[in-house]
Amino acid sequence: MAFLVSSGTTALSRRRVRAGRFAFIFLFVGLLTACAGRVPAATATPASTSLPLPTSTTPPATPVAATPESVATGAEPAVQSPSAEATLAARREQIPSGVYAMLDWNRNAANSANSWIKAGHNAFTWRQIEAERGKLDWSVVDRWLDAEAGPRDAPTGTRVGLGIDAYDGLDSSSAPQWLLDDYPLGGYVVERRIAVAASEAAQAERRPALLLAVETTVGGEAQPFRFQQGEDGYAGALDTWLDGANPQAPHGADQTLVLGAAGQANLLLQFQLTGLPAGARVVSATLAFTVVDAGGDKTPLALEAYAVARPWEPATATWLSPRPDETWTIRGANGFMADADRDLRPAGAATATDAGSLSIALNAGVVQAWVDNPASNQGLVIKQRPMDIQLPRYFDRGYMQAYEELVKAFGARYGDDPRVAWVEATVGIYGETTPTSKPALKWAYAEAGLTSMTQAPEEGLYSWVQIVMETIDIYRAAFPATPLFLEYSNNFESVSERGVYVPYAVERGVGLKHNGLYPDSIDGATQGGPAVGTYNIMQTYSETVPVAWEFQVFPRTPDNVYWAMLNALDKHADFVMVQKDAITSTELIPIFEFANRYLGTTLDTTPAAWVALRETERPAERWNTQHGNFNFYMQQVDTAPAGKTVPLWKVTDAKEGLFTRSTDQATGNRYMAFDVDDRYFHGGRPITIEVVYLDRGRDEWHLEYDAGGRAAALPPVQKSDTNTWKTATFGVPDAAMAGGVDGYDLRIDCEGDGDEIIHMVSVAIHE
Repeated sequence: MAFLVSSGTTALSRRRVRAGRFAFIFLFVGLLTACAGRVPAATATPASTSLPLPTSTTPPATPVAATPESVATGAEPAVQSPSAEATLAARREQIPSGVYAMLDWNRNAANSANSWIKAGHNAFTWRQIEAERGKLDWSVVDRWLDAEAGPRDAPTGTRVGLGIDAYDGLDSSSAPQWLLDDYPLGGYVVERRIAVAASEAAQAERRPALLLAVETTVGGEAQPFRFQQGEDGYAGALDTWLDGANPQAPHGADQTLVLGAAGQANLLLQFQLTGLPAGARVVSATLAFTVVDAGGDKTPLALEAYAVARPWEPATATWLSPRPDETWTIRGANGFMADADRDLRPAGAATATDAGSLSIALNAGVVQAWVDNPASNQGLVIKQRPMDIQLPRYFDRGYMQAYEELVKAFGARYGDDPRVAWVEATVGIYGETTPTSKPALKWAYAEAGLTSMTQAPEEGLYSWVQIVMETIDIYRAAFPATPLFLEYSNNFESVSERGVYVPYAVERGVGLKHNGLYPDSIDGATQGGPAVGTYNIMQTYSETVPVAWEFQVFPRTPDNVYWAMLNALDKHADFVMVQKDAITSTELIPIFEFANRYLGTTLDTTPAAWVALRETERPAERWNTQHGNFNFYMQQVDTAPAGKTVPLWKVTDAKEGLFTRSTDQATGNRYMAFDVDDRYFHGGRPITIEVVYLDRGRDEWHLEYDAGGRAAALPPVQKSDTNTWKTATFGVPDAAMAGGVDGYDLRIDCEGDGDEIIHMVSVAIHE
């Protein structure tokens, strides 16, 4: 079978057969039975919303005319070799594939109307299990399992997923209070920004000033000294501000200095102490600012001043670096341990409220040290003070030990429970591989020394990737024989973190779960760079470990839900967890039923190969969104001769019309070419081909297929201009599918009398 790379896809022939991929046979027995004896019809009818299986089990005697009648859908991943295939295959077989009901809504399956729901899932909280340290209470988990899957000694056969979230955020902290009390981390809840006049300000009286009271003789009267740029010819003031929102931007020439912004705006200030008498003793020191913009929010802004411990240059200093070719130990001049950026203890503090004067009383000893040793004077960093909001200190060894104790007990109790199909290896907020979902609080972690990958605890630096990998090891040790899933799609500072902890998880047989299923989304793929996009990762590993999704579709209209499920199938997902309001929606159930036919299937078990034609609605975001079609062991090839297609969006209100493609006869592209994965079809068996097309216009089109080295044309389809989506069904007894149609397996010919708008093409084998 010929093969070419299609628009925005990866070579299908590189995909490995997923031997033992966890598809449950019971999912398909009823479907196969229902398909037995089905013969393709011979007339065109509107596409059905019930989404029947696009296949037939009765081989036709001869090619038959097209019969539009039903719909299907599309995807395609690439792969790597598994490290322990036999072990992984055994784990896969334990997991029910299909649509999951989140929380306890699996009970809907008892209702015949929702019997298609395959399993349930619930994530409990650390606080629910261990409100007091060392006192574990599993009753809430036991009650849920009994209700969902029956007693442990008499299970009903329903198998579910379990998780324990370590932390749910500031509003509903799932971490137990004793843990937050013992291992707290301050953070930011005030996002107010204020601006003070800089030493470059046009109005001299507004510029920052350092006011000193200095004794020149022991017991003598203190004399005042004022250091302010431009006063009495003084030119020894330097300042800038560090911008966390624009980390590479210098602000040395700004006339205002910004503070606050939830810890993302820090001010650097230095006064050269020229003109002081020899032996001067500093009695008091005060920084004086003029607040020229107090911000719209008048919430008090707590500020602290710290002595800076390294040289910096106002013209080049940024959030990332004090001067060229150097970096702050912790961004924003926040490092205070080895190779410190600033002192550990503040030299002064104040609270900003309104515009006008702002003063910070400084520790006179800090300034005295500059007087005694001028080379030590690197100035001050003024920053917002973190509040005691008790973020969990994930990198604290005590925290990790407490979490490991919990997970070990979790594994000991449920690791061999016949009702538990899989467990989430949760780390971070909501168990989603990020320490917090709030950007302001990420800065709090960064200030505390949390980094992406630098692990140097002796220097106060801790790697988030290291925490994730250690958590994976904790779960694998606690659940050696239970399938695990890592919610891999988030990160702390950089998506490159996924390039480290995802392979680490895969090597240990841990499945991958994405908690953001959408019909079209950014951060899905990385074009031309390392495969760290969330979709790249699924396409890379979906034949190595189980992959899954959490449904996050808004608004939950049929077209959005339909294409979101196609997106999941494109990644060869094994299950999708869906919330109650969607999973019980009557208009959405046929879409979920359709998805159940393909979730968890392999080349050996899939009802059909197909491609759903689409293009992203975000073409400008070519570096981080998925381009091209959704494929499932089949692809449309845009590089075929005279086969360049045109992507279209929202061509009808029906779900099939949200994304689609058209031939382009005006530019000489009258064809639409397709290749079927040659591992799925090797020729010599009858097949059914279905084409979902838009019945717009009154022209004709026909389908050509490889009939053993030659292109054979099937009877033409006559359109009747109903402006509805129809499915043309062709029974083919002699398909070779070896590239006999100008190098391709199938081709739609618009015949030059009007373009064809196609939603999906599928191929099903008759046994």
